[in-house]
Amino acid sequence: MRSILISSAAALLAITAPIMGRASDNDTSNRFYGGLNLGASRVQNSDDNGSVFKLYGGYQISENFGIEGGFIRLGNLTRDEQTAKARAFYTAGTIRWDFTNAFSVNGSFGVAYKQLDGDETVGADNLNGNETALIMGLGAQYRLSPRTALTMNFDHLADVTEEGASSDVLTAGFVMRF
Repeated sequence: MRSILISSAAALLAITAPIMGRASDNDTSNRFYGGLNLGASRVQNSDDNGSVFKLYGGYQISENFGIEGGFIRLGNLTRDEQTAKARAFYTAGTIRWDFTNAFSVNGSFGVAYKQLDGDETVGADNLNGNETALIMGLGAQYRLSPRTALTMNFDHLADVTEEGASSDVLTAGFVMRF
């Protein structure tokens, strides 16, 4: 897993380094952004869905490329009468395509540090642990003004549990540019 993280970071640097050096957009206004999303998650092999809270921020390096980091509360993972609170801190590279002045789609790829805090139940699978996982996402934004937008995102976290179960997260929210 560590080699995947190192190669992912190297690939992200190789892609963004030339773009950072010759970004055609010299206007530094509205490059920083922050967002708040709410939604639902589904963890593979879990007995129920979780409520999601996502808080994030980023920097738009150029018109099409950026970096983002944030916190996702994935909700509760329930399996065999054992419950664990799931959350993740993540960082990702982002790609954005503007179709019109108001509508754009985006993608992200990065790493997440996920945490599972479970009940200590005798005889049940251990739902505790802190590990890294890959995070990938797709989304769309509708700009209400030059500084505000509504957003909808689908994120996929790989290997959320020790058994390799993944998590799918669907959120909608609000983005503010600074």
